[in-house]
This record gives sequence, structure tokens and C-alpha cells, in this order.
Amino acid sequence: FPEGGRFADGEIHPFFKGFSLLADVLSRPVVPVYIAAAHRVYPKDSVLIQSMVPISLCVGPAFVRAPQETHEHFVERVRGWFACKAKEA
Repeated sequence: FPEGGRFADGEIHPFFKGFSLLADVLSRPVVPVYIAAAHRVYPKDSVLIQSMVPISLCVGPAFVRAPQETHEHFVERVRGWFACKAKEA
């Protein structure tokens, strides 16, 4: 959860930059996975997954942080992909 937690509203919230820092330290790309209806499958206050809720899954392209790109800009670029997928869902 790049937003740092689960939310009940299904919206894309601001992302923390931890995944960007980790990708940088490990020299690995970030491959985003968007799960439509994740907030209904795994509700915020639940410890159980709701198995009868239909979802769709979209695996995105590999994102690589450019050498001069700030972590904040990289995070927003990846978040932008999630926002586009949310509009399509």
C-alpha cells in the first residue's frame, strides 16, 4: 500500500516515498499493481479478505527513477499511473 495504509473510500491517496527509496537502494524498478475494488476486498478495519467481491488487476510497466529525478517527482509519476487506472475502472 504505497499510501501507507488502507482506506475505505476507494480513492488514490498521496503516496509515501518509501518504495522510491527502496527501489533506489536496491537498484530495481518499481512495477505497480492496481487492484480495482481493493477497498471492498480487504476493508480497512478487517483482518479477513472478502472472497466474493469481484476485482480486476492491472500490472503496470516498470518504472525506473531517472538519475536526476527527485524521489518526490518519481513518487508522483508512479501515483499518476495509479490515478489513470482508477479513472478507467
